Amino acid sequence: LVLKTHADTVTAGATITPTKNRHDLTAASAVTLGALSTSVIADGSLDGQTLLLVGTHDTNTVRIDSDFQNVVMNGDITLAKNDAIFFVWDSDNDKDSGAWVEVSRNN
Repeated sequence: LVLKTHADTVTAGATITPTKNRHDLTAASAVTLGALSTSVIADGSLDGQTLLLVGTHDTNTVRIDSDFQNVVMNGDITLAKNDAIFFVWDSDNDKDSGAWVEVSRNN
């Protein structure tokens, strides 16, 4: 599995748009992504698409809540330096016409 990296500077309420299958997340302060009425990660483009999100800082963490529209996660996660969560896109998932489904995490 080859993961091409994209560096993302994120802000509170932001939605991640997967442009590569690995995104290293940087923030100016501790933030929570997305808003409950939107998606924290933009929909995938094909079944089986993978996405690895990696934190880059111990203090300026990135939080992802598990109750967003198009993610299926085993609870919330806060990504600090080298913390990661790995998703796969499932367009047949019953949650809002598809979902990013958590495969694993290192936290």
